[in-house]
Amino acid sequence: VEVKIIQELNLSLEEANAWRFKGFSLTEAQEWIKAGFDIESASSWRIEGFSSPWEALAWRKEGFSPEEAQKWKTLSFSPKEAKEWRREGFSPEKAQKWKTLNFSPKEAKEWYGTGFEPVEVKIIQELNLSLEEANAWRFKGFSLTEAQEWIKAGFDIESASSWRIEGFSSPWEALAWRKEGFSPEEAQKWKTLNFSPKEAKEWIKEGFSPEEAQKWKTLNFSP
Repeated sequence: VEVKIIQELNLSLEEANAWRFKGFSLTEAQEWIKAGFDIESASSWRIEGFSSPWEALAWRKEGFSPEEAQKWKTLSFSPKEAKEWRREGFSPEKAQKWKTLNFSPKEAKEWYGTGFEPVEVKIIQELNLSLEEANAWRFKGFSLTEAQEWIKAGFDIESASSWRIEGFSSPWEALAWRKEGFSPEEAQKWKTLNFSPKEAKEWIKEGFSPEEAQKWKTLNFSP
């Protein structure tokens, strides 16, 4: 059978032995030769984990070396996908981050230079923020995840910043105080003395300052 293959491929005995020396059976060599590979290139592709010459050929047709192809293939890119991402300037690892969140190569390229991570860009899109607004939140010291929570709670960037300056890291806690009519500064004074928003409101209704209210509350008096 092997002699038949050697004859069909018009190989010399020396060439046939060379394929065998590189670890190819004559049947395998026949497939690689049919796909247009010589012994050296076939060996290079196989070293990188491509056992099928036709798969290797698909990558080679898109302009990939065996080493490059292996990196993209390991991250589950097809040759055409990999080519698109590479054209937009992405490495396999960076491309994977964006692709995982369903960004196209062109869309990812538009956002890539802004300094936002793919997860953050998703949040920006969900909140329908402009790039300028997203940067404003970041400038005020909020991560996009934090900004998302404050926006959900109904705060704009200035009010969120005011509450956070007063020590309210949770937008929902800040919201509870705001609902009772407190400013960030007032809320901070009452909160520091361990009053809840509703308690504080009751004491204020009776005309007490935070310090006075605390004195009476400590002795178990109600407002």
